[in-house]
Amino acid sequence: MKRPRNTLKKSPPPPAPSRPNTAVNQGPSFMSTLADGVALGAGSSLGHRAMDAVMGPRQVEVSQPNQPPPENDICKPLREKYQMCLNDNISNCNDLNDLMNRFNCK
Repeated sequence: MKRPRNTLKKSPPPPAPSRPNTAVNQGPSFMSTLADGVALGAGSSLGHRAMDAVMGPRQVEVSQPNQPPPENDICKPLREKYQMCLNDNISNCNDLNDLMNRFNCK
């Protein structure tokens, strides 16, 4: 007679130890942001230089008017009063002179 075999049930192997997740994405660092900014600035500069080579250098013209500033509405009466003051030989015309200077009346 045959003997029943003793079959030993083997348990499955233990799970492999899990590795700690060290590659957590915390966003860009200061140095990577700085490097991105430098690369962007350098690329922009190269692009501007290339366009200047193709289109010619940029020229900025600033025009300054040679005309005297327009007279204020108050200048004409001030000038008349000042002239009257000087014609009447009044010694204290300084107030009118100060007002004309303040309003740039020449």
